[in-house]
Amino acid sequence: MVPEKNRETIISPIVKLILKIMNKKFEITVKKVDGKVNLSIKIPKELEKLFKELSNSAHVTSTNWLLSNNGGAKFYKDTPEYSPVNTALSRSNYSGNGYFNDFGASLYVNLKCNIAPLRTVGASDGITIISSKFESMTGVDIEYYVRQLAEAAKTIWEAFISNNEVKAIITFEL
Repeated sequence: MVPEKNRETIISPIVKLILKIMNKKFEITVKKVDGKVNLSIKIPKELEKLFKELSNSAHVTSTNWLLSNNGGAKFYKDTPEYSPVNTALSRSNYSGNGYFNDFGASLYVNLKCNIAPLRTVGASDGITIISSKFESMTGVDIEYYVRQLAEAAKTIWEAFISNNEVKAIITFEL
């Protein structure tokens, strides 16, 4: 029998995604630890540079998504210059139920994927953001979110960085 305290951590899978494009790599890992959602993300420098340029280097700080030192995570600001990204995502073949871009919200709402973590300042160096506000996510929710976020990253990469095909590998750890 799994002790009550450890039950959630053991039952909730760790979902890790690695996208490789040439020698570029996206890494997205989402897991639940002690009732908190932990999202680790590492994106190619070119993608962070795109978000920085679209935001005119402006950023905002989240009160819901924190860094491991409990300071608010910083996100490149969603400006009107993001409109081509939104258009590309809405036209993608795998838009699922859609996307939204809110640095203070849950990873998904009404089956829509929040792409804001792609805009996290420092994501090209690798960063982990943590929230206790969205702990109701199940393993299935986490898997769905990672697949949708990967598709969004792929679409943005192909539309704005390189038209090379992107392949994904998704790993589940139970």
